[in-house]
Amino acid sequence: MRMPLRIALVGSAGVGKTTLAERLAADLGVPVSPDPVRPLLAELGFTAPNSLSDGQRLELCQKVLARRIAFEETHDSFVADRAALDTAVYWLRWCSRGSNDATAALVAAARAHMRRYSHVFLLPWGALPLVDDATRTPDSWYQYGMHALTLGVLEEWGVEHMAIPKDAVSLKDRVEICRAGAQR
Repeated sequence: MRMPLRIALVGSAGVGKTTLAERLAADLGVPVSPDPVRPLLAELGFTAPNSLSDGQRLELCQKVLARRIAFEETHDSFVADRAALDTAVYWLRWCSRGSNDATAALVAAARAHMRRYSHVFLLPWGALPLVDDATRTPDSWYQYGMHALTLGVLEEWGVEHMAIPKDAVSLKDRVEICRAGAQR
């Protein structure tokens, strides 16, 4: 019997998570656990999270995490375009001040869900050019800060992960690295 593959791709915006998730999932014959941020923003009537109030950001993060968990708990195998950890990182960066109870609850739920993943791959900051798509910021130093926060949370939570090398920029190379890493 084959063990379920529950692969999470994490990292800052614009590093190629969605493209890699779609190709890797197709190659492995498993579904993509999609990033629910854009659909949820649309449901709230927004295109970018930077235009949300603190209360709306809390609602967004809670719904993102709930949708991710609901999808991933109903599938044995998948490739996740972002992970529960990414939601916690965004929350810690933008919303945690003055929201101790909400922060504790969201971080605890995200951390607990990270145990569900069989493999976690961190995509490198700065390997691909950032594209301004009206949802994510093309500010490379902001994205570097999010990468550093992601790496710090991975380490703090003790999440075993594999960092995709910065020189692995082709989709083919990234897929091969993830496939090889998922064999371990």
